[in-house]
Amino acid sequence: MAYRRRRPRDPRRAAPRWVRPTAIVLALLLLLLGPPAFVLFTLNKINRHPPQLEVNPNQETLDTDGYEDLFDQADDDIRANLANELWSHPDVYNVLLAGVDHGEDEAVMFDHQYYPRSDAMILVSANKQTRQVTLVSISRATYAALPGHANGRLNLSHAYGGPEYMVQCIEANYRVRIDRYMTVDFMGFQKLISIIGGVSVTLDAAEYEAMGASFATFTDGPGVYDLNGPEALAYARLRYIDSDRARTLRQRTLLRQIAAKARKLKFEQVRSSVDAILPLVTTNMGNFELLGLAQYAGYGFKDAIIPQNPMGLTLRDGKEVILLNWNDVRIGIHDLLYPGLLPEVG
Repeated sequence: MAYRRRRPRDPRRAAPRWVRPTAIVLALLLLLLGPPAFVLFTLNKINRHPPQLEVNPNQETLDTDGYEDLFDQADDDIRANLANELWSHPDVYNVLLAGVDHGEDEAVMFDHQYYPRSDAMILVSANKQTRQVTLVSISRATYAALPGHANGRLNLSHAYGGPEYMVQCIEANYRVRIDRYMTVDFMGFQKLISIIGGVSVTLDAAEYEAMGASFATFTDGPGVYDLNGPEALAYARLRYIDSDRARTLRQRTLLRQIAAKARKLKFEQVRSSVDAILPLVTTNMGNFELLGLAQYAGYGFKDAIIPQNPMGLTLRDGKEVILLNWNDVRIGIHDLLYPGLLPEVG
């Protein structure tokens, strides 16, 4: 197995015991070691009001020719699912994390005018009774209800109304209450990777070939590579080489790597860099809510995707669309996030 030569570790880098954060939240939790006044002042740099942009009138449409019966059944399943109760529980706290890009090369028309599509959606669920934090990947290719619009791929939800509408769509389809959301522009993701000194991942043959097409430094064949910010972002967004489910696995792999590396950072490293990252984060969480995430520091940590074995369908235009059995999805996610709990409904 080929390895890229890694830079020597800096002996000055200390390794204190840090909290165990999830996704971009980890950058915020690292601030907890600083003076409270400084922390609160710094957290005020996060965006609390998503931009009021327009809906792009040229959003993708699905070519369902030849699949009419499948999509008619899928529409009926979606309609029936919407009638089920919305689950919540005071001991289960759900935060939707999403990655968006206001300036990707293939969609520059989004920049400062239209909402972009969400490229990654992960539900972070903290269960106080089981003391477990669960990352649940939500496939961008899922065929789902988009209230007020025709049914379509779930990644359109952010494009149709920003983070608040995206939350509405996740709640409507998965039938679980989303307490808060947090979105990060992909520029912020790249800067976070740079702060922690990169991440290490193992590339299979297809991933290696795809990465090598964009970066000249991938020359040693499949194996372990240390990725910098742009490389890690490209890895997280790899498409066409496999399925959307494999794509979400890559994203969760990066989150685990980020959490592991973040625990080794010194406070000074984070403090000198948060000014560049926090303005690229948008959330409806207040400062004290963000600080309250520290209560989950000692929880267990696992990841999952619901359902485990979905039906996949690729249309003739090459876009993957996943048709789900929403009854199985609803039962599966309830069992995963609310084991043994009698939830509040409505």
